[in-house]
Amino acid sequence: MLGALDTLIQAILEMASFVAAGAIQVLNLLFSALTLAGEAAQALLPGLPNVATIAGEILGGFAWFYPIGQIVAFFTTIITMFLVWLGVRYLLRLVRAA
Repeated sequence: MLGALDTLIQAILEMASFVAAGAIQVLNLLFSALTLAGEAAQALLPGLPNVATIAGEILGGFAWFYPIGQIVAFFTTIITMFLVWLGVRYLLRLVRAA
């Protein structure tokens, strides 16, 4: 009699762990669905273009010693970020003036 009562009490106490395991399973499925949606959205995007190479014998040899392509890519990124910053600053000034 006491063994059956002890088993019943243990089952009631373990219900919290069953609920927690179910919640973890639901969260894992949610994150899996978000990952799948992100991969599907990324598959719809076009591919990135290749980095431009420097043609010519003299400039190509110079680019072998000095990374011109990476420097151009770096400054392109910096200039783009600066222009975006100017645009956001302009929009925020419009919002503040209104």
